[in-house]
Amino acid sequence: MDLVLRATHTGFTHVLTVKTPQAAANPALREIRFDLGGDVRVRRDADGSLRALAGAAEVARSAPAEMWDSTTASATGRSAAGKSSGSAVTAGARSTKAPVTGVSGGKSYAWRARSTDPAPYGLLSPWSAWCEFTVDDNAPTVTVDPVTNPAPPGQFYTYKLRSPDSDVVTFRYGWTSPPTEEAEAGTTLGYPGKTVSVTLTTPAYGTNTLYVAAVDSAGNVGYGSLVIQVDPPAAG
Repeated sequence: MDLVLRATHTGFTHVLTVKTPQAAANPALREIRFDLGGDVRVRRDADGSLRALAGAAEVARSAPAEMWDSTTASATGRSAAGKSSGSAVTAGARSTKAPVTGVSGGKSYAWRARSTDPAPYGLLSPWSAWCEFTVDDNAPTVTVDPVTNPAPPGQFYTYKLRSPDSDVVTFRYGWTSPPTEEAEAGTTLGYPGKTVSVTLTTPAYGTNTLYVAAVDSAGNVGYGSLVIQVDPPAAG
């Protein structure tokens, strides 16, 4: 094991590096204590951060302690596995992207970020606030019903698209699959989900299929369809 100490312009950081799985299994690592001299006393806040106090004055502060497995850098996100990883930023840039893997639908995760100046400076920023997200990979349900009786080709009639999922933002519809025409999802008094009414004409006499889809706020798409029979006019 190594204790790596790094000085910065605002203080210092220390990382205890455990080099082998066998060493990590040592029960002595379950709790690590550091001694402070003088009159300073240390108080732990609810988020796990530490404050060093001399009387009523705060003389130092540290972020919550963290533990991670540096051999699996592909996993990111505190709630996914309590691990952290890095991503390079071009000098002068203000943003970057980092992949997130290993997440599961329906679960919530949190992440935060900090930055480090390139060598030889090595200045480390404080951690950002935690940002949280929930994974939604469920496709919404969608149905369609005629409001008026099917009319002959060239004449308009109305259909109502419905979804019981309240996070639906857009409906799609059309006579081909997948449908491409779009309409913004709205609400109807007495219906708990989302709805929209669309008016269109049947392409031809005989059997036609109206294809519909619902798109939720996470981009998930659910599909449905309705078979429509338009009888030709009677001969005579």
